[in-house]
Amino acid sequence: DGLTNGWGHIVADGSLANLEGLWYARNIKSLPFAMKAVDPTIVAGKTDWELSNMSTKEIMDLVEANGDKIDEIKAKSARGGKDLDKLGKWLVPQTKHYSWLKAADIIGIGLDQVIPVPVDSNYRMDINELEKIIRELASTETPILGVVGVVGSTEEGAVDGINEIAELRNKLVKEGIYFYFHIDAAYGGYGRAILLDEDNKLIPYKDLQSKFAEYNVFTEEENLVSEHTYNAYAAFPEAESVTIDPHKMGYIPYSAGGIAIQDMRMRDVISYFATYVFEKGADIPALLGAYILEGSKAGATAASVWAAHKTLPLNVTGYGKLVGASIEGARRFYNFLSGLEFKVGDKTMKSSYI
Repeated sequence: DGLTNGWGHIVADGSLANLEGLWYARNIKSLPFAMKAVDPTIVAGKTDWELSNMSTKEIMDLVEANGDKIDEIKAKSARGGKDLDKLGKWLVPQTKHYSWLKAADIIGIGLDQVIPVPVDSNYRMDINELEKIIRELASTETPILGVVGVVGSTEEGAVDGINEIAELRNKLVKEGIYFYFHIDAAYGGYGRAILLDEDNKLIPYKDLQSKFAEYNVFTEEENLVSEHTYNAYAAFPEAESVTIDPHKMGYIPYSAGGIAIQDMRMRDVISYFATYVFEKGADIPALLGAYILEGSKAGATAASVWAAHKTLPLNVTGYGKLVGASIEGARRFYNFLSGLEFKVGDKTMKSSYI
């Protein structure tokens, strides 16, 4: 459904994309309280705790159904500085990029609302710790604004269990707990191309080996994609928003970051229209500047991304092979280091690795 219902755009870098993801989360999560302030019948019978745990789809459905009140609702939302203290905590793994702290500062939720989640021995978010933190917060009716899963941490290249975070959310929803889900795949997002077939469909894990052989993705080993990593990439559609940077594993020149959203309707919660361009009520074309943090943008970046994607399709036949070469190169270096010994004075040292 992503190509039909979703939306996305190029930004300057991953830091701006992450900030925009938090911007979406903040505004969406504040809308139920704004609806209650404008017309209590829209959310009749819901407590503040229940308003804090409405799903993004529920909220956007209500926004769509009450379009005649949308300006009033927006004015009473976080856009107007309302109810920021009711939005709750923003959970990120300890491996988070520092841009998340800047985003929390700029967006106005505050650094005190950012909670680092411990990671395991593989530098992946510890899902048990995540659940523990969420349940502790829920026990005092402290809302969870959102959770960030990282795909390709800056220092370690670690991939969080995106599918496990999604499964946890599905479990908690049955208990009345919901959080916005953002994937920070600025670094590793393009890796998903290696798992898509010629028709851009997800290749079953059991068929990866034969598909990799067909397109010579790896030259020395048959499959270097773990089941953990596969399952994480497969769960991307579960998130409301994803940061993914063409100028990282897409090998596009700077500056080419990117963000994608699950539901195109979400962009209306952060939209602003210039009065010198649009008249209220006019048939407004999908001009980019109205829906993004940046205003005017150069076309050269978009052209370079478009040209690269036309040259190398975003699947196993194109970018998948490029990503495969990168993975294989990293594995060769790993294997080289794993047996490396060298002398320092009269001592023999052996390399350590993880």
